[in-house]
Amino acid sequence: MIIKSPETPEEFEKYCDLRWRILRAPWNRPRHKIKHEINDKSIKLIACDENRNVIGTGRARFNSPNEAEIKSMAVEENYRGKGIGSKIISELERRVKESTAEIIVINSRESAVDFYIKHNYKVMEKSYNIYGDLPHFKMLKEL
Repeated sequence: MIIKSPETPEEFEKYCDLRWRILRAPWNRPRHKIKHEINDKSIKLIACDENRNVIGTGRARFNSPNEAEIKSMAVEENYRGKGIGSKIISELERRVKESTAEIIVINSRESAVDFYIKHNYKVMEKSYNIYGDLPHFKMLKEL
């Protein structure tokens, strides 16, 4: 398995597709156009298996010079629990640390809170619900 930034239009399309299938499709949400992310300054990562299939994604954007936000963490269901999410978040954190950011925030789905706690994020507060009843929690990690 490798963790890298999407480098080709095909890899970026697979990055977009996995995000939609894992994070939006189960709630009957339309596929968003995220093509604007191609050239933005966010850090986008994919995890690829030995056949170059995209099996995980993650993104970090900068809210300000001292704050980054991790978003769009998704791993194919049959690859969960194998350390892929941990490798993605570790690489996102490594790249964020190269900037001036001092903290990373996450608005985590309730189902992922324990994953982020395992990576030393702290729950700050309940933040919002999406899709009607999917609670999120604001989490923070100081670098």
